[in-house]
Amino acid sequence: MSSLSIGIKGSAFLRSLVLNFFIVILCIIQFPLPATAQMTMTPDEIKWLIYVREAEKMARDLYLEMHNAWGLSIFKSTSGEEQEHVNAMLELYRTYSFPDPVPGDIPGNYSDQYITYLHTSLFNQGMRSSKDGLKACALQEEINILDLDLAQKSTQKLAIRKVYSELQRDSINHLRSFAQILEGLGERYKAVKLPQQTVDAIILDKMDRGFMLR
Repeated sequence: MSSLSIGIKGSAFLRSLVLNFFIVILCIIQFPLPATAQMTMTPDEIKWLIYVREAEKMARDLYLEMHNAWGLSIFKSTSGEEQEHVNAMLELYRTYSFPDPVPGDIPGNYSDQYITYLHTSLFNQGMRSSKDGLKACALQEEINILDLDLAQKSTQKLAIRKVYSELQRDSINHLRSFAQILEGLGERYKAVKLPQQTVDAIILDKMDRGFMLR
């Protein structure tokens, strides 16, 4: 194993460790009684906590499937980051005493019908070719960016908003990566959910490593 590979894996592990530590500290500070924390949650907050957890799991599953089909390293690396997102959401679940809606963590198994539909649709698109795989994953990130915008507006709780903000930042980075690789293969990424001008600006922008790594 090369020193570069070891360095990348070490960096990913450290990033995951710091993210989870940060979440725990924020939750402890803001919510000293986690056993009763769920009673302070609004229905909208609960809805988005459940939805975002499953959406991040679906993205992880999709990217692993695309890696198995086409072998592009970008699919494997982003699936690993999506696992970090799942872990971050599960940490919030533990803080607010929520049962996991998808116990056993079975790939492709979701309690939300829309997420099940979305996974099937994106999977079918991505299995046409490696380029279509990149497009499907980029579309998933477009959807995630919009959803996380709504999720952040659903709560005023600092710990939850911070996690959603971090997930959205990573979605922007993932969208950029998928689109840039597609362009390297000779095809411009055409936005589906976001304005094309917004996506073009994301592609041209530098990678945002977030407040923890600045």
